[in-house]
Formats: sequence, C-alpha cells, structure tokens
Amino acid sequence: MEYEYIYPDVEKLKKNPLKADHIMQLAEEVGLKPIVARVDNYSGQVFFYFDKHLENEDKEKLDKLVDKLFKELK
Repeated sequence: MEYEYIYPDVEKLKKNPLKADHIMQLAEEVGLKPIVARVDNYSGQVFFYFDKHLENEDKEKLDKLVDKLFKELK
C-alpha cells in the first residue's frame, strides 16, 4: 500500500533535500514499519510503502509524522 504526501515548497527542498533513510528512521521510531520510503525532492513528493493498508491509528501516526517533518522544514 502506498501513501503519498506533497511538500508544497519544492525550492526549499532543492536547497535542503529530504533523505529517505532519515524518514525511514523517523517512521520506525514512532512504531511504523514501512517497506521503503521514497523522496522526490524536485516534485516535493514523499512516498511510504507498506505491505498492507494501515489501520486508522497507524495512519494517524504517519500523518502526524509527516506534518511534524514538514513543519520543521519551514
């Protein structure tokens, strides 16, 4: 199952790119186990891939993680 998030300020990402390995580590720290995370810093896209659909609680954890990550970039 794929979850996609979009960071709107791609110019900022070009100067300070996100790193997939860092995002994977953050996800694991909150108890999520994605198969892989992928980042496209030129389009602002962040993808998380899981082996199954996330339950509501885990989806909320993922949403909060990404919100926090994006706020730190501002």
